[in-house]
Amino acid sequence: MNRKIFIDCGFFLGNAIKDFKSTTEYSPDFIYYGFDPIMNLEETKKKWPNVTLDNKAIWINDGEIDFYTSNRHGGRANGAYHNKRASREKIMKVKCFDFSTWLKNNFDDNDYIILKMDIEGGEYEVVPKMIKDATIDLIDLFYLEWHGSRMRDANNEKCIKIMGELKRDGLIIRKSIERHLLSLRRQAARQKAKEAKEVKT
Repeated sequence: MNRKIFIDCGFFLGNAIKDFKSTTEYSPDFIYYGFDPIMNLEETKKKWPNVTLDNKAIWINDGEIDFYTSNRHGGRANGAYHNKRASREKIMKVKCFDFSTWLKNNFDDNDYIILKMDIEGGEYEVVPKMIKDATIDLIDLFYLEWHGSRMRDANNEKCIKIMGELKRDGLIIRKSIERHLLSLRRQAARQKAKEAKEVKT
């Protein structure tokens, strides 16, 4: 089948897709999916007509979960767990779905899949299930953000354990697209400065 797939878990305003189009992995034939439980689905579809969107939470089963919302970081810090740094946090019920099963039912080894996951602590539940179900093997490039302080994992012990299980041939893991681009820009600046210095000498 050889499809190119970009899956954005924690879609918010779609900034990850904007950033992705500046990476070396981008090509115009990617198929996009976006998930975010509190986005205005109809309004977001108007802005992103080429993205298959769903306002369900990424989770380990189908059903409903409690979802914590606040104005912290403009609403970007909403998630399935309490955020001790947020003020005036509210709890609402949102629909969720088994992300690992969804991957298994919709894709196969012939697909090239880039997964961006920024789900404010939910990764501590979702990623282990992907490992257990072997659906992590479907992913080629994984932009994964950890939220240790939110999950009382200040020493990153749980994160390190899961990352150890993630290690396998072929899977590339990066922190975030934004940070990856920043790193590339810094590398380019250092290289430019080095070349300028060599010219002078």
